[in-house]
Amino acid sequence: MKTERELNEDILELTTHIMKTYPELSKYVADMSVKASGGGNKENAVKSLTNHYKYLEKVMKNYMPQHQNSNLAHSLN
Repeated sequence: MKTERELNEDILELTTHIMKTYPELSKYVADMSVKASGGGNKENAVKSLTNHYKYLEKVMKNYMPQHQNSNLAHSLN
């Protein structure tokens, strides 16, 4: 299991990638900013951060096919 620090680093890396590659998704990334608030409970904080990372992955993966299809359509015109 990853630590809070590792998860925060992963989230930062993924967020940066999304913002650079798909800036139009920034509204979703900004809406989901998260703090590790487990009330002092590291297990809850890690769970919260893991869920946040999975959410970011899902947003990006769901968007990628649409973005690729849009680019393909523009290149065919």
